[in-house]
Amino acid sequence: MGAISCFIGKFPLFVTFTLSALLHECAHAFTAGRYGYQLNEILLLPYGAVVKGDLTEAEKKEELFICLSGPFFSGALALSTLALWWLFPDCYPYTEDIFYANKVLCLSNLLPVYPLDGGRIVRLFLKKIAGERRGEFFSRLLGVALAVALSLFFAWKKDFAAAAFYASLPFGLIGGGRYQRMTFCHLESFARGIREKRVAISENATVRQALRFAGAEHYLLFDLYSSDGEFSGTCRQEAFERLFLEKGLDARLCEILTGNDKIKKEKDLICKEESDILYTES
Repeated sequence: MGAISCFIGKFPLFVTFTLSALLHECAHAFTAGRYGYQLNEILLLPYGAVVKGDLTEAEKKEELFICLSGPFFSGALALSTLALWWLFPDCYPYTEDIFYANKVLCLSNLLPVYPLDGGRIVRLFLKKIAGERRGEFFSRLLGVALAVALSLFFAWKKDFAAAAFYASLPFGLIGGGRYQRMTFCHLESFARGIREKRVAISENATVRQALRFAGAEHYLLFDLYSSDGEFSGTCRQEAFERLFLEKGLDARLCEILTGNDKIKKEKDLICKEESDILYTES
């Protein structure tokens, strides 16, 4: 497609569409990351970009916000370009493609055609009304029917680019964009060494609040404090990750301190006396 765009004089528009589609998917990934999911792959397809992973454990509200974040970002970028024209009219010839690409990405992704974002939102509502299996089936059936109808309509209008776009949408039913749960540093990181990141935080803080400190570039240690400022213990990254995976984003860090597994508790928590010794030595 890039090579063809060179011959027809549309290569700048092709590049703009490609970069805008990647930014659109990165907006999905950023929002998913705030809920504890991560983007692990982007596929460039004729109808745009697709992200892969696993969202099966996500709540409907979380998935809705993840779906809306892409069109919202593309729409905001298009509106920002309009504002730029108003402030600096001379930049219009250089930014027209940016406005056009993001306007198309925003509006087309709101169509109720799976695997577009609008189709994913419709799927969420159909699953809530008709159940998981029927909702999945009817959303895919609706997506294919609308994609075929729109493809035939634009072919009749002799808009073959739009016709090809909608004709390619049903192929997205094979895979589709998914996310997977975040992971932290792996064992191979210890072979080359990894920096520790120590964070003082309330033991009543949720996993969602603590998650912003996570990252593959460091190893986490949480110093937990009670509501009256008393030091309760230090939570290692393994305990935090286990709490995150087993109990979700709304679990409180104090649940690590009151866990039933005594062996895991002793392994994952540094007692107050040991922490005091570490502070004294350092």
